[in-house]
Amino acid sequence: ALEYVVETAATLGASAQFQPATAHLFAGEEINVIAPLQAQMRAAVDRLLALRGAGKPVANSESCLRHLRPWPELGWLSCAGGRLFCAIDPAGYVRRCNEMRAVSWRNNIRAAGFAAAFRQVETVAGCRRCDCASVVEMNLAFSLNPKAIQSIARSL
Repeated sequence: ALEYVVETAATLGASAQFQPATAHLFAGEEINVIAPLQAQMRAAVDRLLALRGAGKPVANSESCLRHLRPWPELGWLSCAGGRLFCAIDPAGYVRRCNEMRAVSWRNNIRAAGFAAAFRQVETVAGCRRCDCASVVEMNLAFSLNPKAIQSIARSL
């Protein structure tokens, strides 16, 4: 399946970015039955690293893939969420990322406006839950990781 996605991307002149399916549905407690087992994730990342090394259009940087490989037991990653970017859910709550669950009217753009809501977002130096590939890439790039910066620059 990975090869099919990568080859389809190549045919379209695009690249494909990969990340694990979240362990829980909608940032809740319900288990996501399609989330990979750790061994499946490691095998998939190893295959993606090989495809990327062979010049195939895998958008994830090597650093991003290596961060995601031990999923769900991720390593610490510096976090710029709430300082340089944020997530806004459909109800208008501003969060540092989709992992942040705490919400109040103070961080809702409908109640407080974006600027005030953004100022209320809790920031952290880093965490061990970052598994969204695009957020991982941003955090790596903001940490001046050369492989992430090169990967992002290549996609522009």
